[in-house]
This record gives sequence, C-alpha cells and structure tokens, in this order.
Amino acid sequence: MIANPVLRSLFWIMGLVAFIGNLVTNILTLKEMVCQDKGSKSVDKHNRIVKLGSRFIIFNLTLSDFLMGVYLLGVVSQGVHYSGHYCFVDKKWRLSNGCWILGTVAVLSSEASAFIMASMSTLRLVSIYKPFLTRTMKFKWIILVGVLCWLFSSLVAFLPWIQLKSGYFVSEVWFPNHFFKTDTISKHELITIANQVSGSNSSLQSWFIVKETISYKFRYNEIKGEFGFYSKTSVCMPQFYASTSESYWEYSTFLITLNFMLFIYMVVVYVLVYKKATGAKFPTFKSKDRNEDMQKRISRLLLTDFFCWIPVCIMGYLKVSGVSLPPNAYIASAGLLLPINSAMNPLLYSPLISQCMSRARKRLTNILLLICSRHVDDATTVNDKGEHIREKPTPTATDSPLELREIRNNC
Repeated sequence: MIANPVLRSLFWIMGLVAFIGNLVTNILTLKEMVCQDKGSKSVDKHNRIVKLGSRFIIFNLTLSDFLMGVYLLGVVSQGVHYSGHYCFVDKKWRLSNGCWILGTVAVLSSEASAFIMASMSTLRLVSIYKPFLTRTMKFKWIILVGVLCWLFSSLVAFLPWIQLKSGYFVSEVWFPNHFFKTDTISKHELITIANQVSGSNSSLQSWFIVKETISYKFRYNEIKGEFGFYSKTSVCMPQFYASTSESYWEYSTFLITLNFMLFIYMVVVYVLVYKKATGAKFPTFKSKDRNEDMQKRISRLLLTDFFCWIPVCIMGYLKVSGVSLPPNAYIASAGLLLPINSAMNPLLYSPLISQCMSRARKRLTNILLLICSRHVDDATTVNDKGEHIREKPTPTATDSPLELREIRNNC
C-alpha cells in the first residue's frame, strides 16, 4: 500500500501523535467540563458560560482531530495486514467499505476541524470587539454552532456515497474483458461501449441504464465495482486533486476552495484580533509581554493552517489546470499535510496541554540549574576565613594560547 518506508513511518508517527495527543486532550477537557462547577461559586454565571463554551469548542476540535489519527492508523494497519501481497488485493481493498469509511473519516475530520477553528476565531473576534455581547451569550448557542459544524462536515463527507443517476462520483470501473488491455476502464469508455451495443439511436443518459445494458449484453463479463471519490488511491485519500477529465472535478475544486477561503477568513480575523488587542495608547510592561505571547500564539496557529491547506490547495488547482502530479503527492498529502493541524492543535488550542508543557519545561530548567549548582559547588573550596573561592586551574604545557588566556581571566 505504502511502498516508501519514509512515508510509511510518517503515517505511523503522525497517526500516533494525532491519536494519543487528541485522546488525552479530550479526556482532560471532558473532565474539566464535568468538574468545573466545583469550587467555582465565586465566579459569576457569565464567566462560567464562557469557560464552559470554550472547553466545549476545544472538545469538539480535539474530537475531529482524533478522527484523523483513526484514519492514519487505520490505513497504515491495513498496510501491515496486506504487506507482501497487496498487489493481488489492490482493487478489492479500494472497493471495500473499509477504504470508503476511512476516506469519509478523513474528510469529516479535516472539514469539521476547519469549521470549528473558524467558529473559534469568530468567537474571539466578537469577544474582543463586542465584549458586552458575550455577556448575553448562552451555552445552547455554542452547542448549536458545534452541531452545525458537524452536520455540514458530515454532509460534505457522505455526499460521495450517494448513487447519483449521472454517476457523478464514479471515475473508473472494474470490468474484466477481452477487448481492452486492462480490466480497469474509465466511465466514459464504458458509456461508449453501452451506446454502441444498445442498438438505440439516442445516447444513454442514465448511469444505471448503462450498467444494465452492459450486464445484459456481456453476461460473462461482470462489472465488479466502481472506483470513485474515496477509492482512487491505495490510502483512500479523498480526491482533492482531480483533473477536468474526471466527472467530480467541480466537487474537488469546491472543497479546496472552501478550505482556502476558511484559511483567508482566519488570517483576517486573527489580524484584527491582534490589532485590537495591541492598540492600547499607554501599554504597560505586562501588556507588552501579553502582546508578545499573543503574537507568537497567532503566528503558530496561522503557520500550521498554512502548511496544512495551502500546499493542498495549490496542488489541487495545478491538477485542475492540467499539471500532472507524482503518485507520492497523494500519499504525502494524506500522511503529512492534512494531519499537521490534527497533530498540533492540542498544543496550540488546549490550555491544559500548554500548562503541562510549561510545567515540564520548568522542571527541566530546575534540573539543569541543580546540576549546574552542584558543578559550581564541586569547583569551589573554603579558605581560612570560611569564604567559598573558586579553584584556580593550573596551566599545562599542552594548553593552547586561547586556553591559557581563559585560565588567566578566570584567575
């Protein structure tokens, strides 16, 4: 399935990071949501709703990113299962429900994550420019926004499952025959054959009638399956890269354009948020530090979004314009570009993970300071007056002039 060992390792790494990181964040966030009322009697109702709403959004975000980890681990585990004999089961795997489910999970994860991040940025924009409006905010409104994000993402993800009359999401057909060099032929070639053998003067318009005509005229050549939006590649990646010769190229272009517009929207929103937050006439030292932290945080958010979707959008538009992409571009996109947000979002959005990381950094700093202090204590002696003095190194014949100069300076 994934012949390149580097890309195969990439699937494992990104899958484990996205799966474990988002699972831990999900559990911690859910725990905070359940236990937030304990010890919060002094906090007013408005602040409790804001905190609960932000945790609810983070919970949904990590849930969508967790699905990306499920997709990556599902694909790479199937690669291990079919290792050594995948070429014999390639068509069966791509036509299986398992492959289609994994592709659907990938689209559901990426689109839900994009919509939820856009909703989160909108909430921050409103809280900065209209702070009093948030005091009338109700928790059910935030729930409604989350439900709408999941509903629209589910619609986008499950739409290719629908069997349309035109066969819109079908690109190729598995049709064993004796008059083509391969048993995988395009949908247009099958329609041409059906029109030639139907005996009708008018061309067949319905994809269902085309399949019935082929099944009736070629009783010993059964159509074994249809390759579509989720079964074009071995890693079941959704077809974001589609040429104009494929019937669903408009849908692919719609998806990459939608995500490109969401990225531009988030860039504009965070620029406005940063501009408003740093627009104080008389900034203090504390506000300057807070602004620097906000600048770093926003930069990290936008960089991960950029590296996730902009390369995918560029390659998608290149494919539509007629530029051919290498086969590894699909696998690299599925294993590296799309999961970037899923792997990084727990570190960027969740305050719980950020607190754990800061505690780990403090502990590491304390350990290093303790080691350095012990090293200094070992290098000092006590004189007759009880004062700690540093031992003077003794120069040797093998010391270089630079080392001798350092010894003199230390003395």
